[in-house]
Amino acid sequence: MEGMTTVPDASPMPAALRQAAKAAKGFMPPEEGLALYRTAAAVAVPSLAEGFGLVAAEAQACGAAVIAANASALPEAVGEAGMLVDPHDADGWTAALRELLDDRESNARYRARALQRWAPVLPQRTTEGFLAALDRTVDDGA
Repeated sequence: MEGMTTVPDASPMPAALRQAAKAAKGFMPPEEGLALYRTAAAVAVPSLAEGFGLVAAEAQACGAAVIAANASALPEAVGEAGMLVDPHDADGWTAALRELLDDRESNARYRARALQRWAPVLPQRTTEGFLAALDRTVDDGA
């Protein structure tokens, strides 16, 4: 089967899903993981305890529609640019996923909001800010 990969238990798996599984295990270069965010129909982050919400923030910065748990740091990381769901509400997660998978207009709205939310801190600006802070540190003799 073209585009399919066999996993160790011999069950077929789409190549994109196999790639996502590798990313989850940390076997993928960062640029490939970011490409997954860019092409994902949706990114779900059902975490109960997040230090910052980096997965949700990275996904949004790549233009992904994000559904996140309304727990820990995720509401602040996602803001109104993503959907927030009670982490214990299976029906809520199902409804949110269905909305983003079935309603192209809703999905497009969340993608646009995500990019708008993170545009001020996208890589070029973040790099410039880091270099400026480094210059200030060196100039201060630290």
